[in-house]
Amino acid sequence: MPILYMPDKITNFYERKGEKKKLFSGLYSRAIFFTVIGGGCLLGAILTQSNIVLNNTVERLLQERINLARTTGNYVEKVISHDLSQLAPNLKKPISTIFQEGHFILDNDFKILESTSERDANEILQHPEMIAALQQTQISKATTSSILFRISVGNRPVIVIVKPALSSHGKILTYICGILNPAANNLLLPFENMGEKSTSVLQLVDNSGTVIASTNPNKLFERTDHENLLRKAIDNHQVVSGRCHGCHEQENKEDVNSISSSMSNSSSNDKKLEVLAFSPLPSINLGMAVRQPERDALELAFILRWRLVWLGGAFIALFLIFTGLSVNSVVAPIVKLTTAVQNLETENPNRPLPILGKDEVGQLARALDRWRAQLSQSQAALKEEMVTTKHHLDTLQQIAMLGLETSSPAEILHIGLKKLLDCSGLSLGAIWVDCDGQLFKSYEKLSEKKASCILKDKARLMDHVDSYENRSPLGGAIQIQSFDQSENNMPHCCPEQKSIIICKLTGTAGINVTCLLSDTEKTLTHISHQKLQAILQQIVISVAYQLLKSEINKRHKQSRNFLEKVLAGQEDERLRVARELHDTLAQDLAAHRLKIERLSSPKYMDDPTLLKKSLRDLEENSSAMLIGLRKILLDLRPSVLDEMGFLPALQWYLERLEQDHGVVSKFQIEGSGHKLSHDLQISLFRIFQEALNNVAQHANASKLEVLVKHLPASIELTITDNGIGFNPEELANLPINTAGRGLGVLGMKERSELLKASFLIESAPGRGTSIIINAPLDSGDSLEKYHHG
Repeated sequence: MPILYMPDKITNFYERKGEKKKLFSGLYSRAIFFTVIGGGCLLGAILTQSNIVLNNTVERLLQERINLARTTGNYVEKVISHDLSQLAPNLKKPISTIFQEGHFILDNDFKILESTSERDANEILQHPEMIAALQQTQISKATTSSILFRISVGNRPVIVIVKPALSSHGKILTYICGILNPAANNLLLPFENMGEKSTSVLQLVDNSGTVIASTNPNKLFERTDHENLLRKAIDNHQVVSGRCHGCHEQENKEDVNSISSSMSNSSSNDKKLEVLAFSPLPSINLGMAVRQPERDALELAFILRWRLVWLGGAFIALFLIFTGLSVNSVVAPIVKLTTAVQNLETENPNRPLPILGKDEVGQLARALDRWRAQLSQSQAALKEEMVTTKHHLDTLQQIAMLGLETSSPAEILHIGLKKLLDCSGLSLGAIWVDCDGQLFKSYEKLSEKKASCILKDKARLMDHVDSYENRSPLGGAIQIQSFDQSENNMPHCCPEQKSIIICKLTGTAGINVTCLLSDTEKTLTHISHQKLQAILQQIVISVAYQLLKSEINKRHKQSRNFLEKVLAGQEDERLRVARELHDTLAQDLAAHRLKIERLSSPKYMDDPTLLKKSLRDLEENSSAMLIGLRKILLDLRPSVLDEMGFLPALQWYLERLEQDHGVVSKFQIEGSGHKLSHDLQISLFRIFQEALNNVAQHANASKLEVLVKHLPASIELTITDNGIGFNPEELANLPINTAGRGLGVLGMKERSELLKASFLIESAPGRGTSIIINAPLDSGDSLEKYHHG
């Protein structure tokens, strides 16, 4: 924490007192700090607001200057365009225009057609500036101005305005060129008297950044201090505005006509801020700049800003005064109370705290006094609770470690029962765990007969029970019932019992736990139901983990066996296809080939009737072979699934089952159809195909019903036959390689799990079989991720 540094005299005073002051060590210092921060924030808000007002004023001013520059530029361009339009028909006549230096007309090859001064025209055409202006005009087909340059006659500075004369098809016919001397014809002369007190200066700038017209004649032919920026603005036809240093005045004012002297730098000690607004002319490559000293342009904004600052300072002073008075009225009693509490640590702890009134501080003092009396009692109770809690956590950790190790459920129950007895302070006990029909049990100094007797006689004891019920965090409910010895409230089979605790944990992950704790000597004193519940839940977690690990190992073994069967089935399928191709199609093709070879013999060549008959037989044999080949392909993958869709494929397979095996089928559809993904269609069709194969091979059924339900978020497929049926539980308990259990049911379950679908078999011997599959509509995406995983 940073230290508050004070003057030497004050520091020496605190050192003599043996005190050490730090920043924010007391309420006063924090109050002063936050008061200063608040005042600073208020001042900052005032300054920020004044700055916003100033910036808005500057923006409005700059926009006004831009509008002035744009309007003036439009005027200058209209004057130039008007005077250029007067040149062509009046080339030899005296006419009053801004082009007093002369003008000339060029053809499309830049050759002079007419000129007021052929000598000046020839010299001007030799200048690179003029050549560049003509080339730009030829490309843009718009009026273009050259940059300022000098001609030899009189060493006159001139610019040339070039305007193309276009045909009706947009082709350049001639170039009209007007010669302008900025020194003799100031285009901004009408704007010199903008106002007696106005300090604004208008400047017309060419593409090189040179001033060719100005309301201040002293600025004529100067290079602007931002020539690169203004050149880019003219080329890109962009508006520029802002504040800058007007520090590039001419050092040599005597040579006003010298363009080179206009580029000299001013003294760096006389920098003045000014406001600049610049706008290019609409179509001519010139620009209009408006400049004014900042102190004149923003005079009102500066006055407003300082007024806001002074007014804000006055408000802040009032804020600090009233805040200090408020802080002192609150902090002074708290400081007094703090001193009294600190004295309790070093002096008499039984000394009462001072009476500070009936407000919140006085209530706090009385509460602290009561807390002081209770503190010592709470500390002793806390230490005892810490020891008990540590022992309980060690118990939970031991049971958890049993679950992580290769311990059996019986061993976990044995250790867990001992921990329950230790927690309750009793000596006799029994515990039963029912996990989906599997029963695990353990006894400690209590016979199974007596434990069962106590549980059966529990109903009679309900009038004398102390019951505790709660929801288990693992799901399900926990119920703990305790009985103390009293007249006629103990079980008849074991009246020697003095205390009994019965715990039941139901509905937790399919596991139900019943625990019986008792003692023949001790009576119940204090029972921690939460600790008993925690130990029972940890026993459930450990047992469930061991059972889950066993089930996972079993499933891994089943998956390996299933994979072996699938690979063997694939090999059998390949052998079957190869055998069928060899026995049918290959034999037929060989016979077909021999018949074709016989057709080339004279016997058939000389008898057209016999030849036609043989060809007809060959055609019939070819059709039969094609049908056989299609049947083999359909067995591998029915094309109707791709060609006609999912539901027609099911209907087609049912018709084929009826044709091949005589099973009468009924096909029903409920609900509006969903668009199923390709992977979902394939998986459901394979399950359907396997179910029908089982009906044909094992069910001995005569009727079959298929129902397809389109539900809002899923599709349900139900297949029901009237066959001989079977016991699903017996089939599930048989190993995979047992003859009584086929590979088809396991394959359908595996496909359903990949689809995240529910798979249910309802069957009984002599009552037929129903298979129900409910698959989510988005399960095809999960299957696709599985295939690409």
